[in-house]
Amino acid sequence: MNSEAAGRMSTDDQNMVLAILTQAMLGAISSNVRMVAIDLNRPVWPVSFFLEKDSATDREEIEEIISTFEVGMMDVDIPCAGFKAEVLVTPATQPLPETPGVKVFLKREAQ
Repeated sequence: MNSEAAGRMSTDDQNMVLAILTQAMLGAISSNVRMVAIDLNRPVWPVSFFLEKDSATDREEIEEIISTFEVGMMDVDIPCAGFKAEVLVTPATQPLPETPGVKVFLKREAQ
């Protein structure tokens, strides 16, 4: 799917993608995860995971989330050129960067 096609994705399709990703994350998000976002306006959708500290355990969980998301996407008729996980480490002492797309998870943090 090209960028133009992504821009034309129906609201129902966008909501379905977000629901599938949210379901894939159920029970897999640790307290180390600060934010998860997906950008549906790119040809290959980046799924960005922001961790407070680098963690092999969380990276394994992220691989599981992406695998589960991939399986869920096979069950629906939504055009997709693919997606890729991005893992970024941003300590709690730093503000989260602005990210394009939709925030699927955002950890509540002290101000």
